[in-house]
Amino acid sequence: AIYREATEFCIAENVIPSHTADWRYTQVVILVDSREAALYQERLRDAGGAFSEELLEKSRNLAAVAKYRLENNVVLNPADSFSKYSNATNLLIDSTYVEVTGRFWDCAASSVSLLALVGLFSIVIAGTTISSEFAAGTIKFLLISPTKRWKILFSKYATVLLMALGMTAVVGVLSLAMASVFGISEVFLPAVYAAHGEVYTLSPFLILLREYGYELIEIVVMLTMAFSISALTRRSAMAIGLTVLATTLGSGVSMILQAMGIDAVRYLLFANLELKTIVEGPSVYSHQSVLVAVTVLILHMVVFLLAAHDAFVRRDI
Repeated sequence: AIYREATEFCIAENVIPSHTADWRYTQVVILVDSREAALYQERLRDAGGAFSEELLEKSRNLAAVAKYRLENNVVLNPADSFSKYSNATNLLIDSTYVEVTGRFWDCAASSVSLLALVGLFSIVIAGTTISSEFAAGTIKFLLISPTKRWKILFSKYATVLLMALGMTAVVGVLSLAMASVFGISEVFLPAVYAAHGEVYTLSPFLILLREYGYELIEIVVMLTMAFSISALTRRSAMAIGLTVLATTLGSGVSMILQAMGIDAVRYLLFANLELKTIVEGPSVYSHQSVLVAVTVLILHMVVFLLAAHDAFVRRDI
């Protein structure tokens, strides 16, 4: 029945049975394969055999997306590859029988990795903004002004935040400009994904903005750490070095401790920095909620800022 329905559709809509000539044929093949996979898992389930609920869900979602595209004539968009449910749509990009023209969103999405450089620059700026004043001896001239110390401290922190936000925005704008070299035919195509068999469409701009948001949260947390260490030690090298070291090793150490069965690791800073995996799953730590992760991050940032405040406002210069 599945193959007959697909054949009748191809005949009725004059779909060319070729791997590259007609994108609709690709969707027909995906629809057939995913329906067949879902049917197989359903039969195993109904017979009381061992079946994969994950594979059943993925197959249903993949079939729903393909059917939606065919019924609504929605052309394949590479933006699907970084949608929320990418595990159900990756085959639309990676399958050997798919050929996608235009790489605007592929290029734009790859720019997210460049935010690691933004994070590094932000750490350097945050780690030197206070300690450099002490090293150069200009801190005395700064503090003889009538402005209160806490205002000076948090104005510097706000400046670092704005610079990090500005660098992130520049990367985003430049990445979109560079992506336009590959063509803009797919810019306004919706990203299509499915969850629990229901199909949803979303602007790829919103998806990209969400990806940038996840990275920006991590950047803000790490620059806050560097800012605090700078205020405490008054040494740029130590602030930058410790923060970079913590960023590099933190996640790995957290995973090792978690593998050792230490459940309290979930309350450490680096166990909660990967907000994307916590929000979209699967999280490394069982029963880890978004609310707990955000609360842990906020509490760590508050501690960092209070430590910086104490070191800068109360200690003698």
